[in-house]
Amino acid sequence: MSDPIKIKIRVDVIITLIFFIFISNLYSENLHFKNRCLWVVRYSLSSKSSIDKMLEFAVKHNFNHIFVQVRGRGDCLYRSSWIPRSEVLKSGEFDPLEYVIDEGHRLQLNIHAWVNVYMLWSAEKKPLEGHHLFNRHPDWLDAVEEESQKYLLTDKRLHTDFSGKEGFYLAPHHPKVNPYLLAVFKELLDHYKLDGIHLDYVRYKNEFHGYNPVGIEQIKNNIYSEYGFYGELKKTLINKISYGNYLIQREDFLLNSVTELVLKLRSFINNSNREIILSAAVKPNLKLAKQLYFQEWDIWLSGGLVDWVLVMNYDHSFKTFADNITTIENQLSQTEFSKIIMGVALYNQTPEDAVKKIKYSYNAGFSGIALFSYNVIDENLNKMKPVLSMITSDK
Repeated sequence: MSDPIKIKIRVDVIITLIFFIFISNLYSENLHFKNRCLWVVRYSLSSKSSIDKMLEFAVKHNFNHIFVQVRGRGDCLYRSSWIPRSEVLKSGEFDPLEYVIDEGHRLQLNIHAWVNVYMLWSAEKKPLEGHHLFNRHPDWLDAVEEESQKYLLTDKRLHTDFSGKEGFYLAPHHPKVNPYLLAVFKELLDHYKLDGIHLDYVRYKNEFHGYNPVGIEQIKNNIYSEYGFYGELKKTLINKISYGNYLIQREDFLLNSVTELVLKLRSFINNSNREIILSAAVKPNLKLAKQLYFQEWDIWLSGGLVDWVLVMNYDHSFKTFADNITTIENQLSQTEFSKIIMGVALYNQTPEDAVKKIKYSYNAGFSGIALFSYNVIDENLNKMKPVLSMITSDK
């Protein structure tokens, strides 16, 4: 064998060894996150056996905070006297939330009730249950500007909903919506020994929404009051203030309508004298969260309205993921930073890319990680082993 060939073989072997050493280190490094969180979508709560399987998985892989989705689309996976039972469940008396709390606590897991707040429905067909809020109060649904003077639920809108693909949202600025949602939370607090309540979709659908007709009147009345216009003088208001000022007033009102709900829920929890973690799943870019979704989660942190935010840093691009973290580092204090759990998606990227983001989050100083979701892992268990090796106990 000639020397050049021998040299090439040795080089190839060395490169191969370096590669395997790198891969081994990548997957075996222990990252000791204090809070190791797992989102569990409602379909995994349909039976005792599926819950047992999920809890066994959580213990085996060192998770300690489990976020179980018990309110998905205006319905519930728990015992309620006035909210319709989820179509995910079969007929019967089985209470998934009660069961997962009892079994989870036996295994020393923290169980959080994951509640979709303003998101109400997303299927093409209406809910089967006539008592569902979607059927009872279509006037509580939010709308885009073009729909604001129309009946809010039409066959055309139901099938196309051109303003976004997420479905129908309740209007946070409708005066009856937040009281209804607070009653939903109170029922959970009163009847279940929860370790936390986790708010998802606690925002407007997008920047084009906020035009529920009753909500619009609320905004106008707020402006009239501030500027001292009453009665017939209301008609002249638009001529007295600039359109730019009106938009600022409107944005503040929409922001406040969501924050008001979080504030009142915080008060409920404080008055209960129970140690319950209030958390929210939030958009990852602070600026866009406010501008596009009217979600001011930095204020919720600085004001002590929530204990944690779980940042849904789901973009598949590593650069975008890292840029969002840089923005957080630059705009929040260390106290606020310590209340952030970094959320990593598993449905839209390779396990190797997810591992890279988990490591980056740890090195950035986040004490908590949250994976979305258990359901994705369960369906791709072998592929997800590199990700699961990153979730190690802090003990």
